[in-house]
Amino acid sequence: MVSKCPEFNGKTIRLLQLCGRLRKRGRAGTGAAACCLTPAPPSVFAVNTGCRDGEICRLRWEWEVKVHTLNTSVFIIPGRYVKNADDRLVVLNRIAASVVEAQRGKHTTHFFSYRGEPVMRMLNSVWLRAREKVALQQVRVNDLKHTYGRRLRAAGVGFEDRQDLLGRRSGRITTHYSAAELSRLIEAANAVCEQDSEKPELKSGDSIPN
Repeated sequence: MVSKCPEFNGKTIRLLQLCGRLRKRGRAGTGAAACCLTPAPPSVFAVNTGCRDGEICRLRWEWEVKVHTLNTSVFIIPGRYVKNADDRLVVLNRIAASVVEAQRGKHTTHFFSYRGEPVMRMLNSVWLRAREKVALQQVRVNDLKHTYGRRLRAAGVGFEDRQDLLGRRSGRITTHYSAAELSRLIEAANAVCEQDSEKPELKSGDSIPN
Protein backbone atom coordinates (compact mmCIF):
# COMPACT_ATOMS: atom_id res chain seq x y z
CA MET A 1 0.00 0.00 0.00
CA VAL A 2 1.39 3.41 -0.96
CA SER A 3 0.94 6.55 1.08
CA LYS A 4 0.26 9.92 -0.52
CA CYS A 5 1.05 11.75 2.70
CA PRO A 6 3.00 15.00 2.53
CA GLU A 7 6.11 15.82 4.44
CA PHE A 8 5.21 17.15 7.88
CA ASN A 9 6.90 20.47 7.32
CA GLY A 10 5.99 24.11 6.82
CA LYS A 11 3.82 23.26 3.82
CA THR A 12 1.76 20.74 5.75
CA ILE A 13 1.39 23.15 8.66
CA ARG A 14 0.23 25.77 6.16
CA LEU A 15 -2.48 23.35 4.99
CA LEU A 16 -3.76 22.97 8.57
CA GLN A 17 -3.60 26.72 9.12
CA LEU A 18 -5.53 27.46 5.95
CA CYS A 19 -8.27 25.05 7.03
CA GLY A 20 -8.65 27.15 10.16
CA ARG A 21 -8.53 30.48 8.33
CA LEU A 22 -11.04 29.47 5.64
CA ARG A 23 -13.42 28.13 8.28
CA LYS A 24 -13.19 31.42 10.20
CA ARG A 25 -13.73 33.37 7.00
CA GLY A 26 -16.96 31.49 6.47
CA ARG A 27 -18.13 32.73 9.87
CA ALA A 28 -16.60 36.18 10.04
CA GLY A 29 -16.36 37.42 6.45
CA THR A 30 -13.32 39.59 5.75
CA GLY A 31 -12.63 40.79 9.28
CA ALA A 32 -9.59 40.25 11.47
CA ALA A 33 -10.62 36.69 12.26
CA ALA A 34 -10.38 35.82 8.59
CA CYS A 35 -6.68 36.67 8.61
CA CYS A 36 -5.82 34.62 11.68
CA LEU A 37 -3.83 31.55 10.73
CA THR A 38 -5.16 29.20 13.41
CA PRO A 39 -5.04 25.51 12.44
CA ALA A 40 -8.45 23.84 12.20
CA PRO A 41 -9.01 21.85 15.44
CA PRO A 42 -10.17 18.58 13.77
CA SER A 43 -7.06 18.49 11.56
CA VAL A 44 -4.74 19.24 14.48
CA PHE A 45 -6.45 16.54 16.55
CA ALA A 46 -6.08 14.03 13.71
CA VAL A 47 -2.37 14.62 13.20
CA ASN A 48 -1.73 14.32 16.96
CA THR A 49 -3.89 11.27 17.75
CA GLY A 50 -4.04 9.24 14.53
CA CYS A 51 -7.84 9.20 14.57
CA ARG A 52 -9.70 8.72 11.31
CA ASP A 53 -12.20 11.19 9.85
CA GLY A 54 -15.19 9.13 10.99
CA GLU A 55 -13.81 8.66 14.50
CA ILE A 56 -13.21 12.38 14.90
CA CYS A 57 -16.60 13.47 13.60
CA ARG A 58 -18.41 10.95 15.81
CA LEU A 59 -16.35 11.70 18.91
CA ARG A 60 -18.58 12.31 21.94
CA TRP A 61 -17.92 13.82 25.33
CA GLU A 62 -19.48 10.81 27.04
CA TRP A 63 -16.53 8.76 25.76
CA GLU A 64 -14.03 10.82 27.73
CA VAL A 65 -12.49 8.94 30.66
CA LYS A 66 -10.70 10.92 33.37
CA VAL A 67 -7.39 9.47 34.55
CA HIS A 68 -7.04 11.27 37.86
CA THR A 69 -3.73 9.68 38.84
CA LEU A 70 -2.13 11.22 35.74
CA ASN A 71 -4.17 14.44 35.77
CA THR A 72 -5.37 13.84 32.22
CA SER A 73 -8.07 12.07 30.28
CA VAL A 74 -8.39 9.67 27.36
CA PHE A 75 -11.22 8.83 25.00
CA ILE A 76 -12.52 5.33 24.36
CA ILE A 77 -14.39 5.07 21.06
CA PRO A 78 -16.84 2.12 20.94
CA GLY A 79 -15.87 -0.56 18.45
CA ARG A 80 -18.96 -0.03 16.30
CA TYR A 81 -17.49 3.32 15.25
CA VAL A 82 -13.97 1.98 14.59
CA LYS A 83 -12.76 0.44 11.34
CA ASN A 84 -11.40 -2.75 12.94
CA ALA A 85 -14.47 -3.04 15.25
CA ASP A 86 -12.31 -2.94 18.41
CA ASP A 87 -12.83 -0.31 21.08
CA ARG A 88 -10.30 2.45 20.36
CA LEU A 89 -8.21 4.10 23.05
CA VAL A 90 -7.33 7.69 22.13
CA VAL A 91 -4.29 8.94 24.03
CA LEU A 92 -3.80 12.70 24.14
CA ASN A 93 -0.42 14.34 23.74
CA ARG A 94 -0.18 17.90 25.00
CA ILE A 95 -1.31 19.38 21.65
CA ALA A 96 -4.35 17.11 21.42
CA ALA A 97 -5.13 17.85 25.08
CA SER A 98 -5.12 21.58 24.32
CA VAL A 99 -7.63 20.96 21.51
CA VAL A 100 -9.84 19.07 24.00
CA GLU A 101 -9.85 21.99 26.42
CA ALA A 102 -10.54 24.48 23.62
CA GLN A 103 -13.58 22.46 22.50
CA ARG A 104 -14.96 21.85 25.97
CA GLY A 105 -18.37 23.45 26.48
CA LYS A 106 -19.00 24.24 22.81
CA HIS A 107 -21.46 21.37 22.27
CA THR A 108 -23.39 19.22 24.72
CA THR A 109 -22.75 15.86 23.05
CA HIS A 110 -20.20 16.03 20.23
CA PHE A 111 -16.55 16.96 20.49
CA PHE A 112 -16.38 18.98 17.26
CA SER A 113 -19.18 21.27 16.15
CA TYR A 114 -19.73 24.11 13.71
CA ARG A 115 -22.43 26.73 14.16
CA GLY A 116 -24.00 24.66 16.89
CA GLU A 117 -24.18 21.42 14.90
CA PRO A 118 -21.87 18.38 15.00
CA VAL A 119 -19.21 18.33 12.27
CA MET A 120 -20.31 15.59 9.85
CA ARG A 121 -17.10 15.18 7.85
CA MET A 122 -13.64 16.68 7.57
CA LEU A 123 -13.53 16.27 3.78
CA ASN A 124 -15.46 19.43 3.02
CA SER A 125 -15.09 22.59 0.95
CA VAL A 126 -12.73 24.12 3.53
CA TRP A 127 -10.34 21.15 3.31
CA LEU A 128 -10.50 21.04 -0.50
CA ARG A 129 -9.79 24.77 -0.90
CA ALA A 130 -6.93 24.73 1.59
CA ARG A 131 -5.43 21.66 -0.07
CA GLU A 132 -5.50 23.35 -3.47
CA LYS A 133 -3.91 26.55 -2.17
CA VAL A 134 -0.81 24.70 -0.94
CA ALA A 135 -0.64 22.33 -3.95
CA LEU A 136 -1.33 19.20 -1.89
CA GLN A 137 -4.35 18.02 -3.86
CA GLN A 138 -3.29 14.39 -3.44
CA VAL A 139 -3.58 14.50 0.34
CA ARG A 140 -6.57 12.72 1.87
CA VAL A 141 -7.99 13.47 5.30
CA ASN A 142 -7.03 10.00 6.52
CA ASP A 143 -3.43 10.66 5.47
CA LEU A 144 -3.21 12.69 8.68
CA LYS A 145 -3.44 9.38 10.56
CA HIS A 146 -0.50 7.98 8.56
CA THR A 147 1.44 11.20 9.12
CA TYR A 148 1.04 10.68 12.86
CA GLY A 149 2.29 7.10 12.50
CA ARG A 150 5.40 8.22 10.66
CA ARG A 151 6.06 10.97 13.20
CA LEU A 152 5.87 8.40 16.00
CA ARG A 153 8.34 6.14 14.24
CA ALA A 154 10.70 9.03 13.51
CA ALA A 155 10.57 9.95 17.20
CA GLY A 156 11.76 6.45 18.12
CA VAL A 157 8.46 5.13 19.49
CA GLY A 158 8.44 1.31 19.52
CA PHE A 159 6.25 -0.90 17.34
CA GLU A 160 3.78 -2.04 20.05
CA ASP A 161 3.26 1.47 21.37
CA ARG A 162 2.72 2.76 17.83
CA GLN A 163 0.11 0.07 17.26
CA ASP A 164 -1.73 1.06 20.41
CA LEU A 165 -1.53 4.79 19.72
CA LEU A 166 -2.83 4.26 16.17
CA GLY A 167 -5.67 2.04 17.37
CA ARG A 168 -4.56 -0.99 15.40
CA ARG A 169 -5.52 -4.55 16.32
CA SER A 170 -2.78 -6.16 18.41
CA GLY A 171 -4.46 -9.33 19.65
CA ARG A 172 -5.35 -7.97 23.08
CA ILE A 173 -7.87 -5.61 24.67
CA THR A 174 -6.16 -2.31 24.00
CA THR A 175 -8.37 -0.18 26.28
CA HIS A 176 -7.30 -1.90 29.53
CA TYR A 177 -4.13 -0.24 30.77
CA SER A 178 -2.51 0.42 34.10
CA ALA A 179 -1.54 3.95 35.05
CA ALA A 180 2.08 3.07 34.30
CA GLU A 181 1.20 1.84 30.81
CA LEU A 182 -0.89 4.92 30.09
CA SER A 183 1.91 7.13 31.32
CA ARG A 184 4.31 5.43 28.88
CA LEU A 185 1.86 5.90 25.98
CA ILE A 186 1.34 9.56 26.83
CA GLU A 187 5.11 10.06 26.90
CA ALA A 188 5.36 8.33 23.51
CA ALA A 189 2.58 10.49 22.07
CA ASN A 190 4.29 13.62 23.34
CA ALA A 191 7.49 12.62 21.54
CA VAL A 192 6.04 13.93 18.25
CA CYS A 193 5.60 17.36 19.83
CA GLU A 194 9.36 17.59 20.31
CA GLN A 195 10.20 17.07 16.68
CA ASP A 196 11.48 19.88 14.51
CA SER A 197 8.51 20.66 12.27
CA GLU A 198 10.84 21.43 9.37
CA LYS A 199 12.13 17.86 9.21
CA PRO A 200 10.46 15.76 6.50
CA GLU A 201 8.45 12.89 7.96
CA LEU A 202 6.27 11.59 5.14
CA LYS A 203 7.03 11.70 1.46
CA SER A 204 4.93 10.71 -1.51
CA GLY A 205 5.64 7.10 -2.33
CA ASP A 206 6.58 6.06 1.21
CA SER A 207 4.84 3.02 2.60
CA ILE A 208 2.49 3.50 5.51
CA PRO A 209 4.35 2.70 8.73
CA ASN A 210 3.23 0.09 11.22
